Parts: sequence; structure tokens; C-alpha cells
Amino acid sequence: MTLHAPKKLPTPKQLADNRWEVRWRYRLAGKEHRPRRVFPTEKEANAFILNDLVGASRTDPAASKQSFDAYADRYLETIAGDVKARTVERYRSALLHARAYFAGTQVAEIKTSDCRAFRAKLQKGGCISKRRNENGDAKQLRGNSVRNVYGTFRSVLELAAEDGALPANPAVLRRTAGRKSNRETKFKAVFLNAAQVEALAGVMPEPYGLMIRFLAYTGLRAGELAGLDVADVHLTYSPRTQTWRGYVDVHRTRRKVKGGWVEDTPKSEESTRRVTLPPWLAEDLHLYLTGNHERGDDPAAPLFPNRKPGATYTTDPETGKKVRGGFRLNWAEPIEPGRFYINLFKPALVRAGLLVATRLHDLRHTFAALFLELGGDIYRLSQEIGPRQLRDHPQVLCAPDSAG
Repeated sequence: MTLHAPKKLPTPKQLADNRWEVRWRYRLAGKEHRPRRVFPTEKEANAFILNDLVGASRTDPAASKQSFDAYADRYLETIAGDVKARTVERYRSALLHARAYFAGTQVAEIKTSDCRAFRAKLQKGGCISKRRNENGDAKQLRGNSVRNVYGTFRSVLELAAEDGALPANPAVLRRTAGRKSNRETKFKAVFLNAAQVEALAGVMPEPYGLMIRFLAYTGLRAGELAGLDVADVHLTYSPRTQTWRGYVDVHRTRRKVKGGWVEDTPKSEESTRRVTLPPWLAEDLHLYLTGNHERGDDPAAPLFPNRKPGATYTTDPETGKKVRGGFRLNWAEPIEPGRFYINLFKPALVRAGLLVATRLHDLRHTFAALFLELGGDIYRLSQEIGPRQLRDHPQVLCAPDSAG
């Protein structure tokens, strides 16, 4: 039932049976209405007046009649000009659960109890899950997914509250007294030292060993790595010092989707940058581009290739049987970080004896640690990694040896 703003806030009245009555007046479509509510105690009656009726006085009746779907569409429209299209699509996908749960519901009818029930539904697997486990049961959403879905839902109701469709955002939940938070432990950043980076690169097949060193000593994100072409690498040789120098221009990202690859700009304006290469890495890249890279003379070729599906097979001379070997490289496609992490990076961590839970993004954290430990200053680091990202590296305390 939609509450309408009263002409004047009422005073609770005690009835003969010791219950408390709240009666108020309002006009709608030229007619006067006098609804009433009865409560067991005076405290509940006053709470209704102070929370519900006062809240109704701050709401817009026309906006209150809008459906949740309408506000979800409006929310996506409001953020479209401020974030990337990929982010809008992520929010649109997150709202599918809320759209399914609150289908046909007016936004003013959504109460705090409904929000709690919706969050509980997410924690049990969601509202639209099509993924099934081996038993045929719907797979549960991960903790991060639950928070992202509920956070987007809460943002939609925040917009409704700003428009006056709601007196306050009912999705802002407070913890129940005595109840522990069900939030999962955050993934802690991992900082590798130079010896660990070298051990990890040493068990990688080439050119991915070089790619691990490249990530650890440039601090690029995975999407920025996939966005690099040969033309983005600039190398020069100094006859006087007999050393190589160079830098890479970071100005695009790539990600693989169904049907192909999508190019985009880096995460923020500060992420479009020029990253200086250590002399030894510049020399390694020169040898790679002039030797191992099959398209090293093609400026449009991806810097690091993707894997082709499947594996190669060789014939064992003793048994005559085919033996599974390595894999083939696809020099026409850039590296796909997600598949690389699953197929090569995680197994390499075990072979290198690095049992700590390490993500590919932790090589970016490692870069910040190595950079400062090897003598770099904080201002220069802000140029190399992006000023906003310095907040992600409050501690850079590892002590690597110089890599050569």
C-alpha cells in the first residue's frame, strides 16, 4: 500500500482495548481520505508516524509509482556518460538478478525486509543462475559477485531516493547485533622479489618467460599487455655505452569476447602513459623481436602471441607412439590473459615452488616493490604506474636483487 503525505502529522490515540490508533488525512484527486492504522503499543504507533508518514511527506507520489525496472533503466542512462561501455554492460548484467526478483514491483513498495530477502537469495545462488554443477543444482554466486550485484541494486534505489520516490534507501542494511559479517576475506596483494620472478619466468616456455619479466618490470595491467603491438615498443642502441634503451607506449587495452576482440582505452587518463624499460629488458626485447618473434618486423603484430587450441605431438622413437608435447603459438592474436593464467601461469607457480596464492595482477604489485627497492623515487613511480594506483601499494618492503 502506497502511503500519501498527510496534511498534518497525527497524534496516536489509545483505544478501549489498550491498542493505539493512528488516523490521518490527505487529499487525492479532489477527494479527502482518512485512513487509519492500529498498533499494539504506543511506541510502534509513534515509530509509524516518525518513519513512514514523515517519509511519505518527503516523497513524490508520481515518482513512487515508477517500477523498479524503470529506475534500473534510468540508472544505466545516468552512468553511461561517466563510465566505459564495458562498465555499463557489467552493471546491466548485475541488475538482471534484481529485475527478476522485483519484476513488476513499484519502487515505493520495496522495503528493507525485501532487500534482506533479496540478498539472502543471492547468497543461495542468485535469481537467474543457469550454470549447474555435476548434480544439476544451480551454482552459487561467489562472494564478490554477490556484493557487486547487491551494490548495483542499492545504487538504483539510491537514485530513487534522490528523486523522492523513496524517503530513504531501504537497501542500506545494518548488521544485526551479534551476527558476524559474511564477507569473505579480501585477496591480499602478493609482492614477489627478483629471485622469485626469475624462478617463475624460468619454468615458463618462451616467449612467456620473457613476458613474465616484462610484466614484473613494467607494471602493466593484463588488458594493457594484450593491447601492445610491436609498434608500441621503441628501442635504441647506444654505441658509446654499448647498452640498449627503450620504452613502451601504453594507449590501448584489448579483451576477448564472443566473436572476436574488443579494443578500448586504458582504465583512466593517467593510465595512458610511457613506461621506461630497464636496459637489460630492452636488450631482451630486441633479441626477441629480431629472433624469436615470427612477425617482429610487422608494426601491427601483437607483441606477445596467444596460444592455439590443442597441443603438439611427437613420435617416440623407441615405442613409435605419439607423445603429447608443447603447444603452438598464434602470432596473429594477442595474448589472452585469462586463458594464460589458467593454462600456464598457475601450473608454473607450482613448478617454481611459489605456493602462495598469486594472481597475474600481482606482477603489477611486484613492479612497484621492485621499482622503489632498486632506487626509483615515488614521483617517477607515479608516472610509470599511474598516480591513482599508488594507493594500491601502501607497502613495498621486499628486497629484490638486481635482475640481469
